[in-house]
Amino acid sequence: ALPARVVAGLAADRAHAFPEAQRHYERALELWGQVVQPESLAGTDRLELLVSAADAARFSGRIQRALVLLTNARDQLDPATDPVRVALLLMRLGHARWGTGDEPACLAALEEAVRILPATPSAERARVLAAQAQWLLAANRDGEAERRATEALAVARTVGARAEEGRALDVLGACTADIGHLERALRIAEEVGDAEGTVLAYDHLGITLSFAGRTREAAAVMRQGLAVARELGLGRAIGSQLAADLAEELFELGDWDGSDRVLTEALDRDTNQAGLLHGAK
Repeated sequence: ALPARVVAGLAADRAHAFPEAQRHYERALELWGQVVQPESLAGTDRLELLVSAADAARFSGRIQRALVLLTNARDQLDPATDPVRVALLLMRLGHARWGTGDEPACLAALEEAVRILPATPSAERARVLAAQAQWLLAANRDGEAERRATEALAVARTVGARAEEGRALDVLGACTADIGHLERALRIAEEVGDAEGTVLAYDHLGITLSFAGRTREAAAVMRQGLAVARELGLGRAIGSQLAADLAEELFELGDWDGSDRVLTEALDRDTNQAGLLHGAK
């Protein structure tokens, strides 16, 4: 049953069926201690299984559960012996803590992740730097976010890390209101199959168009991004943010019924982000 659950979880992941993936991974975790040599059977270790379950939980909008799983995983690692793995876990913890409304803990986790990573250029370093830039931007610390995004972009290009290049360009474009950067970030994310990066790029592009006074274009981009988010299984959490942003643009355009309809549909899909969506109403 253990390998079957892992295989089913991986298949659900590939199909962007994240609630189902989480269920399979968590059942595999329950079975882990009941068999001899579980790593051999599962084709992975328990830590990676915890991370996979946490990612699936976060993509499903179940932030509190993701936080529990990630904390469990973090407690099993020593940054002195495995700094890269710990840094990537701290990056994920930062995401989860932001989702629970704990901005200081989010930024502290990401700062620690950057600190313990080897300074040698790597895809992992670029990924963590881009993540830190993303949440610095969300915290309205634009100057710091731009510096980190610029650093992440340089590292990503040095090592040829295409997905990380897209993430860095996305944050840098949002920091500098550079629509060209944002459009390239979106193309890269789609090219490499970075589902989360794709949805984030749609949202940042739409917001930047809105700030430029191009409200109709912003609404069109956000509407397309929301459709993509749902297609990629990210209608909850990230999709809810896009729905809130789209509703605001529609309201500005005078389409009050359309704005209310977008929010109502989002609330029907996602109760985890009800506070965000009701706030937009």
